[in-house]
Amino acid sequence: SLLYTIKFETHRPCNEMAEVPLDDPNIAQQILESESDLVAALERHDKGKLTMYNPLMYAVDPHCSYVCKFARTEKPVLFIGMSATPYGMAQTGVPLGNLKHVKDYLGLNNFKIKPPKDTHPKMPVTGWQTYRSDPEGDKFWKFFEARYGIKEFTRKCYVTTYCPVLYVDEQGKEVPPPCLPLKLRSKIMSVCDMHIINVVDILRPSVIVAIGGFAYEQVSHSTKS
Repeated sequence: SLLYTIKFETHRPCNEMAEVPLDDPNIAQQILESESDLVAALERHDKGKLTMYNPLMYAVDPHCSYVCKFARTEKPVLFIGMSATPYGMAQTGVPLGNLKHVKDYLGLNNFKIKPPKDTHPKMPVTGWQTYRSDPEGDKFWKFFEARYGIKEFTRKCYVTTYCPVLYVDEQGKEVPPPCLPLKLRSKIMSVCDMHIINVVDILRPSVIVAIGGFAYEQVSHSTKS
């Protein structure tokens, strides 16, 4: 995926980028509260014949562990992916959550995930027993793992997802946010926009790096409007 950069001059002077941020567990709590509101809003929408996978609910333990471990400070750089993917976040609850890197790089291990009842037979949730790799997550984390230790990376950077759920059609195929029915897409983007604005206000980044064109368009629109 292409990486698109959005700069925020008002949040943090450039000379503060090198400073060690202060640890504050309330930051993680604020993000989790915003995500809770997002989950409630997403659950209310009529999905028609689509199946929605919400890892913030069924993979809540690894997701909360990720947020509480890595979102304890304000971050100069915020990475935003498009949505949960079938073999990434939909399995692990972690943004761009390719299992190998979730375990080996992020250090999140052996979480038990209770699969949701409403799943498509062609798209099972196997959690920590997932054998398939998420291509986007694998590429992303492999790049940074080769260049930075996890403490160095997460001291200045945080990774999140614009739309942290996965939609699957009747044939068991992923339906990414840009391809959702117009009415549903508009409602989803509205609540996801609000959540991303909250995350930006909480983490106060100087730079946002959107992963992919859709994430760039949505984040640019929501943060500038």
